[in-house]
Amino acid sequence: MISLVYGIIESPSAALAREAARPAGNGGLGPMAATIAGGTPAFRLNSPGWINAGPDIVQGVAGTQALTEYCRARLLNRVSVFALALRSFLSAYVDFAVAEVERRRDELEARLRALGLPADDGFPTYRDWVFSALLPVPQVHVAMPGDADPVAVDVLFWTGRSALALTLEGRTMPTPRQRRAQEAMLAAHPAMKAATLAVPADGHSWALCELAGHFDGALLPDTGLPFGPYRILAG
Repeated sequence: MISLVYGIIESPSAALAREAARPAGNGGLGPMAATIAGGTPAFRLNSPGWINAGPDIVQGVAGTQALTEYCRARLLNRVSVFALALRSFLSAYVDFAVAEVERRRDELEARLRALGLPADDGFPTYRDWVFSALLPVPQVHVAMPGDADPVAVDVLFWTGRSALALTLEGRTMPTPRQRRAQEAMLAAHPAMKAATLAVPADGHSWALCELAGHFDGALLPDTGLPFGPYRILAG
């Protein structure tokens, strides 16, 4: 099992202790914490729980584009305003997911028609597949066995089969202590693997096609219908 807290957390150790003390059955994905075990579904933009929006938001966000921008804003609100590289990555990732849906438009519209659904101006539309993209859980701290300190991870993805701990690699090299902490994390959590992604020199041109190659499945699921606003905002 992998337990983690994410976002702007003042004391990761204390936050993880609070999560561990909650009654059993409160696992899965929440607005500031997650528990990953065998059978935990992939974390996607349409996963309930992480947005945690109230009825006023449900009524105020209408349409795929508006909800996409709301997802972007919620991701950015989870991280420090000083984490420039991470904020740039999260925004670029949302743009990448939108572009991937557009690239596969013909295929996705064909899926809707095969199910007897209108491909144009229907509900759902092919664009709603953007919410099936894997969720980049930002500014993560992963719980470690015993009294070991939580290990910080820039971004974590859960595909339903494995977790990818992504480090945004800048001009500075990780310290020996940071390397040892990550090695210990990977040893403690066999379902987790690590990858790095270079921070682009211009701060914007991320090599996200390279990132997609690390997933053990597609960025978007190959089967099923897209889930749009109601599933996300209900969480």
